[in-house]
Amino acid sequence: MLKSMPNCHIIESHSCRVTNYYHVNTNMLYSIYIFTKGFSMKIILSLLLVFTIVFAKEAKLIEKTLETSTLPNNIELVKKQYKVKGEEYVDHETYFIYKDEKEIASFSDQRVSELFRGDIDQNGVTELVLESYSGGAHCCSTYAMYALAPKFKLIKKMPLGNSSLSIKDINGDGKKELLMLDDLFSYFESLCYACSPGMYVAVDYNAGELKLNPQLTKEISKDVLTKKLSTTNVTFKNKILYFEDRDNRYRSTAALQHFLYYIYTGEHKIALSILDNYFTYPNKWVKKVLYARLMHQIQASQFWSTIKEINDFTPQQIESMKEPLKASVPSRNVEPSTTLTQDDIHIKIDYPQQVKAGKYFTITATMTNEGTNANMGGLTLSFPQFRSMDGKVLSKKFDSITPYTPPKKMYSSIWKKNIHIKYFVIEGWETKWKAHTKRYMKIKLKAPKDLSSIDVNIRGILIRGKGKYKKESINPNSATTYDQQGYAVKQLHIEVTK
Repeated sequence: MLKSMPNCHIIESHSCRVTNYYHVNTNMLYSIYIFTKGFSMKIILSLLLVFTIVFAKEAKLIEKTLETSTLPNNIELVKKQYKVKGEEYVDHETYFIYKDEKEIASFSDQRVSELFRGDIDQNGVTELVLESYSGGAHCCSTYAMYALAPKFKLIKKMPLGNSSLSIKDINGDGKKELLMLDDLFSYFESLCYACSPGMYVAVDYNAGELKLNPQLTKEISKDVLTKKLSTTNVTFKNKILYFEDRDNRYRSTAALQHFLYYIYTGEHKIALSILDNYFTYPNKWVKKVLYARLMHQIQASQFWSTIKEINDFTPQQIESMKEPLKASVPSRNVEPSTTLTQDDIHIKIDYPQQVKAGKYFTITATMTNEGTNANMGGLTLSFPQFRSMDGKVLSKKFDSITPYTPPKKMYSSIWKKNIHIKYFVIEGWETKWKAHTKRYMKIKLKAPKDLSSIDVNIRGILIRGKGKYKKESINPNSATTYDQQGYAVKQLHIEVTK
């Protein structure tokens, strides 16, 4: 957790939840006490602080067992639900797995369910697949696959983002395939989520190994692609000026999905012709950069080894794909900067494009008030894939830096009231923010081992005046992505490598 929190993972321990609740409230009261003037007010806050220290530890989660089932190899599966005492809000659910009455594994999230139990590949091993959902817009489903017999073990964890997973035998060979959406291209080239291309894939499962099945992928994707091309009126004769006209974004998506269809099914040459036949470009360089960005993204797919094999990509070809990017994007070893300027707010974010799983990395976020004096303002970073994060604040120039974890409440611009948040937030806040001054925070975080990328939402706000004269400046003030509080955000993606 961040420095002001106890060092524990919230979704793994009830006591951690209670402790975090206690620490957040006592830290908040203590901060108010320090900045409060006036003896009588300090007496009142002192009493509140004592009350919180004495009684807040009594806050707890109410546990309820939802289901219990007996599995092969003397294994018991128990699903429990946890609610904050005195509220109807479901904090999280957990599957506990016991063998001989001893806990051997657990699986937690906002919601969890059992997806499949049986022998997927007919090799005599019974598999159990559990599904979790974190809540939030377009995020996040994770699947855990366990072998139950002859020996219990975790086979694989699959974070699939907004994709769901189904397991069925679609070719009649007696073995089941895994069907999913490879949504690596969400928000590609600043497209909205709904108009981002995605590839439906069929995956063979064999003793814990997943391998893309090109032929079955072609069969399950063909109808979806044909319908999308038809409804968006994409034809070779009706070409699209690449991304110049935003009204054409759905047509661009259909064309890009056609490109992916041929790449994922081993027909690279036809895929290249798609870029010529569907699009016109301002110049040849734009086409080269588009192809390079598409292939760069595909190489992050968990199915890249199969894609590389079925398309006969040579090392020289793969290296040549990177050439246009060297001139258009920073090296992965250099921390790029993203800047946002709207109204009178300027935000700059320094972050790594790529981090190693299990290693620490830093993000530096700076916000400048480029307008007149403001009563107050804040810079908010949120992480929709995480309920908590391992890390700390390295340095800051804000009045306060506060990490928020579920089930903490924050203000929602949609509901016009405080709501329970579902994922991790860190916010820098400044009172009496003077004109043309900047504030920053530098945070250190640990990259997860079970995700291929980290999503970071960024936004800033300045508040001037009071009552009917109150005015808010917000950056960004519109976007294709919104956070759990209903505010528009700029979303960054950090690749995680093994």
